[in-house]
Amino acid sequence: MPLLENTWYTLTFKYRSHEDNSNNWMKASVLNEEGEGLSETQFEKNGSKTNFVTAKATFCTGAAGNYILRLYQSGNTHLTDVSIVKATPESVTVGSDGYATYVGEYDLDFSATDIKAYTAKVADGKVVLTQIEKVAAGTPVVLYYEGGKTEDIPFAATTDTPAESDLVAGNGAKVTTIDGTYTNYILNNGKGIGFYQANNQTVDKGRAYLHVAGTSEARLAVVFGDATGISSVKAAADGEAVYNLNGQRVKNASKGLFIIGGKKVVVK
Repeated sequence: MPLLENTWYTLTFKYRSHEDNSNNWMKASVLNEEGEGLSETQFEKNGSKTNFVTAKATFCTGAAGNYILRLYQSGNTHLTDVSIVKATPESVTVGSDGYATYVGEYDLDFSATDIKAYTAKVADGKVVLTQIEKVAAGTPVVLYYEGGKTEDIPFAATTDTPAESDLVAGNGAKVTTIDGTYTNYILNNGKGIGFYQANNQTVDKGRAYLHVAGTSEARLAVVFGDATGISSVKAAADGEAVYNLNGQRVKNASKGLFIIGGKKVVVK
């Protein structure tokens, strides 16, 4: 099939088993003679004879020309709805409070975008955010942009290995505060900046929550890049958002500990 030069495409198909075999899998590749395109990719196993699994992979072409789609199967597998179409840029949104959780369907490159992506790890009662630029599909992250924004994020040809994270992808199910020995937290939760204990609330697909062993605090503050999150003494720049430790926006930082520009700072 003819494909354009240096263009992102999405391969999609559905498959199910013709037999009871939980080890059935599908592999696919879309390559030209030079080996450019989607290298051989294995998709999840599907032993169901009634429920189709949807396979999806996004790839970038090299030279323009003919590409060959190859599909491989293990066992007796039924395949349907195969398509290759130009990929639509992924649009992500951060609300006016500056933060959002996100789990994408594609590999995305945040390196040159205004919205930034972070993994999240709890340390010393705080949520420490570590920036990640090229985010693999399915990786839960926290997004940040002061004041909020919607932006199209380009696809990533390669992805980074994320730092260890306590974020878990939502699946549309309800999340309770205590889950065995773990405590679950939801971002902001209508109460201001921070992660707050979940209260039998639904976390939609495409969003994420914190799943933390042994933590019992009602609220976890968000900091950038280190466990203390306390920066040098500074004043807020013109138009820079200032929050108190309860996540409430205030007009001015007088004296004490505040969140300015997404960081904890001491104002004297």
